[in-house]
Amino acid sequence: MSSTFLQIQSADVVAQDIDVPRRILRLEAGTDVSFSVTATTNMLTAQISAGAGSGSNQTTVLSSSTSFKRRDGVVVAGAFVYNASDYTGSKTMRAVLASMNGSVVRARIFDFSDSSYVSSAALTTASASPTVLQSTSLTLGSSDKLYELHVDVTGAGDINHEGVCSYCEIKSA
Repeated sequence: MSSTFLQIQSADVVAQDIDVPRRILRLEAGTDVSFSVTATTNMLTAQISAGAGSGSNQTTVLSSSTSFKRRDGVVVAGAFVYNASDYTGSKTMRAVLASMNGSVVRARIFDFSDSSYVSSAALTTASASPTVLQSTSLTLGSSDKLYELHVDVTGAGDINHEGVCSYCEIKSA
């Protein structure tokens, strides 16, 4: 039985004798996933590859737990470089969103290369319960591009109204 997953955990730790927080990352991979890590003082880069059972489907995780308030405006919760040859078939965006105060929260994909939002890549909810949302098929272009995940609390109202994007991905099938 194959096990294709990659789990990333992050923690900021402050030692008693050092006032500067240190970020600790833990990577764990399933049996069908391998990775090599290059670490410097300020950056961690992981090259990830899936085993034979993965096929040509591609999933890019854009966010894992981002909290934002209306006063923050549009927050860049993640970014990825899109290589068109890595994504075959139809592409969709899936996210888990929640509104802490009943305001509408939104997650959108921004095409940084063309300075515009991707059509059909806007998901919204006003639900206080975490809600799984999925877009219709996305058109992401035929050339390499940089995309960002933008999250915000829409409309007028209390500047402290809060939203949470606990997960967001782009998936091809």
